[in-house]
Amino acid sequence: MLTDEQNEAVNAFVKGDFVTYIREHNPTYNGFGGITDWVSERRTNMFAEHAAFKTHDSDAPNLVDRKIRNYYYHLRDADPNVPPERKSAKRKAPGRKASARKSPNHNPTKPRKRGQLYDLLVPRTTALELYECDVKQELEEVSDDEGESYRARLKKGWEALSADAHLNYENCRRLLVENMRSGLNELCRTPSLANMTALSVFAYRDAQGEMKLDVCDGRLADDSPQFGSRDDEKGALKTLTDLYKAYACRSIPALPPPQPPSPEEIAIPYNALGIPIYPEVDTMLLPPDALKTVTVRYFEVLWEYAHNVGELPWDNLKREPGQYYDVERFHYISFDRSALMNPLSLYALVSQLQAYCGPSAEEPFVFTPSPGHAGQWGTSIASSDYGERPQESRASGAEGGATDAPAPTPTTAHLGDNSTGASERHTLSNSGVDRSHQSPVTSTDVVASPIAQESPLPEPDCETPAPLSKTCSGAATSPSELGLPMPDVASGGAITGTKRGSKRAIDVLPKIAEERRQPKRSRKDGEEVGKPSGEEGRPQRTLRPRIPATKTNTTASKVTAPRPRSNKKVFEGWEFNNSIYQGAILHSDYVACGGTRLQEEDFALEHSRVQIAACDLAERDPAWFARSSLWKSAIKSRPDM
Repeated sequence: MLTDEQNEAVNAFVKGDFVTYIREHNPTYNGFGGITDWVSERRTNMFAEHAAFKTHDSDAPNLVDRKIRNYYYHLRDADPNVPPERKSAKRKAPGRKASARKSPNHNPTKPRKRGQLYDLLVPRTTALELYECDVKQELEEVSDDEGESYRARLKKGWEALSADAHLNYENCRRLLVENMRSGLNELCRTPSLANMTALSVFAYRDAQGEMKLDVCDGRLADDSPQFGSRDDEKGALKTLTDLYKAYACRSIPALPPPQPPSPEEIAIPYNALGIPIYPEVDTMLLPPDALKTVTVRYFEVLWEYAHNVGELPWDNLKREPGQYYDVERFHYISFDRSALMNPLSLYALVSQLQAYCGPSAEEPFVFTPSPGHAGQWGTSIASSDYGERPQESRASGAEGGATDAPAPTPTTAHLGDNSTGASERHTLSNSGVDRSHQSPVTSTDVVASPIAQESPLPEPDCETPAPLSKTCSGAATSPSELGLPMPDVASGGAITGTKRGSKRAIDVLPKIAEERRQPKRSRKDGEEVGKPSGEEGRPQRTLRPRIPATKTNTTASKVTAPRPRSNKKVFEGWEFNNSIYQGAILHSDYVACGGTRLQEEDFALEHSRVQIAACDLAERDPAWFARSSLWKSAIKSRPDM
């Protein structure tokens, strides 16, 4: 608030320089906006030069500006030359008639006292109405070139206020009931209204459109019984309220009930790992048919995300569920279509899906990924022994003589594709989906050279080779990279000896080609190789570096370094299945599950993730897998078993 000295300074300004300026530059009162710049300049000078404003509150500039505006409108309303339609509307107090006679002691600056009944029943002014009183004149002066109405501008200004400015907003109907409930007793006990009782019944519709009744009564004293407490009064009060409720139902219009969203409008969301999750739906609003449609579409999205081909095999899922998902982990799932027709079974299933597969679920339901599309999944891949394959696939090749060991990624022959060896290399990580680093192997990568056909392929070192992933195996080298002639695919020049084709043969191509380039008689590094050539009598010396046993494109990352093939699945007494050769583990997940043996420098940065291959971690800290809910299923036996 302004001090007395500050008020005197403002009054002296508006009654002196301000009035003079208005009469000279704005005699027709065309609007306060025409003199805003001049008023702002004078107000700034006042705060800088006047002694009363050396110290002032933060809201003092706004208060001074408001006093100047109010005085401007006061001058406009008092000018007889201004048309009445441009003057401010006179506000009258509600519930009162203008008195023709004024008492001799009437003070126009002091509001009249209202009656007690008016003070009790009329709700207090809302915050929006108070805000409107402050900005009404300004809103009327704002140009409506954009076609905005007065109420639209008022609403826009109100919504632009901070949340603290909205705290004073009150509901008039609720205030009326509360004021009546507490005020009737006071009315009945006031001296001017002594020996009086009152009964008030309020009827209204709530947000759901249901009719509600509030009964308020006024008694002579606190120990006086309420009306309806006696047996002979209960029936009368019930009859009164029932009749009044029926009357209110006919009189008060009912709002249309909230319409539930259609099943087509409910989208299937995905969590941060890219796995479809069950949407948040209100089971009280959705009818059974709509709920069934949403549930079926959720299963179809999961199936498409895991397999990408074909329709959902309902009969097979019901008959052999273990072939499609982990029945122990996802025991709550049911693919019985007849049960979905039963509302009780349907709502029970939906409640389980919301609990286990909702937005807050740690391990939502997933199908076992299709072999050809396993790269789409980043989680739950280690929970199923995906690396194991049926015994019938463990067959030897017809021509190459190489033993066909189980591998997690089949060829296109298993997928029904007749193209030559199209497969997909991918990175499996329990941290999520990373499709940006998938690189398909072209047909040139899986076609072997004549050299590979002439020489028998070396036997692998392990029963189960690592999958085609960047985390546990080196990059394949094609014949074109070695400068070898490409075979004629049409004439049957592809590699034989492995049914799934190609990966093992591709891995040995660099070594075979390098051995073919070397002379049969080789010596140590730096010694003379071959016969002399060039100038006669001057032998040439060729320095050939020693070639390592396994030559791969190594990088600084330990995760991408080639891991020697080994059939070892037992580390420190812990036996694992093939899933440890199929993924990587983040350092954050390792620490979160209590891992302490390995430090952060033991992990490597791969694809913006600090991770380590699961096979490396099993060798260095096998006990950690028992503490991980995601990877503990990879354990076959423990030392204490």
